[in-house]
Amino acid sequence: MNPKKVLLNIITFVCFISLLGTAKADIYKDNNIPDYIKTKIQKIVDSPSHMDGIDGFRRKPRKQRIKDNIRWYKKYGKVNDRYNAYCLDIENFGNQNNFIDSSTGLNPQENIDKSQIKFSIDNKLSLQSAVRKKYKDLSKPVYFRFKGEKILDFKYSEIKNCTKTRSALKKLPDGKFFIKPQSDCKGKNAMILVKTGGKLKFTHVSRGEISLREFLKITSCRAFFVQDYIEQHEALKALNPTTLNTIRLITTKFNKKPRVLCAGLRMGKNTKTIVDNASRGGIFVGINVETGKLKKYGFSKHGHAMKEHPESKIQFENYQLPFWKECISAAKKFHMLNPGYTSVGWDIAITPKGPVLIEGNSGWGGYIPNTTCRGIRKLWERSKRI
Repeated sequence: MNPKKVLLNIITFVCFISLLGTAKADIYKDNNIPDYIKTKIQKIVDSPSHMDGIDGFRRKPRKQRIKDNIRWYKKYGKVNDRYNAYCLDIENFGNQNNFIDSSTGLNPQENIDKSQIKFSIDNKLSLQSAVRKKYKDLSKPVYFRFKGEKILDFKYSEIKNCTKTRSALKKLPDGKFFIKPQSDCKGKNAMILVKTGGKLKFTHVSRGEISLREFLKITSCRAFFVQDYIEQHEALKALNPTTLNTIRLITTKFNKKPRVLCAGLRMGKNTKTIVDNASRGGIFVGINVETGKLKKYGFSKHGHAMKEHPESKIQFENYQLPFWKECISAAKKFHMLNPGYTSVGWDIAITPKGPVLIEGNSGWGGYIPNTTCRGIRKLWERSKRI
């Protein structure tokens, strides 16, 4: 046999064996990853990138994305469903060790002082009442609280001595009003009421225009309340005129004074919606807390990142929000009305006259701040020291 041919066959065989060994190498088995977790990680890794095609950013090699998700699982005992949403699949765009939320150790109330808790911060009516007593210009009145056909009580109400919702609606002046559940609903079942010449027009967040009968049926399952519709500042309206575009501003209080952790602006993605919630397709953009200017990229919960609003075409980067110092001051005032809470996520609207409170959230979650700030672990740890 030709010696050269023999040598060639040997080399070919060795290469084949080497390749076969590589093919059999399984990064999941090598890391003792169960099959059902492997399936979840594969789904995450194979899902589309949120930053694809933006500013030349490149996605990490697939193997690196798998390794990232394995490290996360081994560290926290669960998969990171938000890996792509956090843009951790993008090269040089964020360190996953800086991301912290309720699933990875964040407790927004880890230093809570129950002796200083005066009311539940999540009770929208108690909070509005406390703010109106001390800072009337920073809140809107509650006209009445109801459930379907029945008025519940008059504790927080501007309209008194009505037992039926229909009667209270008749006592409302002509104008525009916002109606929402008393407990958190992420924008679900929020409604707008316009009263003109005594005639009522109801618009539901997802059903569109509804009748009085439908309105009473929808509200029969839980407590709702009625407030003035907030007319926002032109700078906010320019982004999306059909939604009340609100600021989520998070304050922490580990020591004597509340401080700002981070902030973001939420807005509707299109003019077909009346709420800005991320869970209902809204856009959120980080805010530079020192200047009140928007950061470069906007995000949505289930889609591509963006540099401008898809309908208004306004560029986010350096877009100046009005009354920013007043927003910071208002959030700190709100926190000191109930100083026992470690941290609160404040939802604030900006009107032509300045900021107005929408609500407070003790369990504000980490999704929006983590996404817009490229992780908040360092910010959270720093807030404990200052």
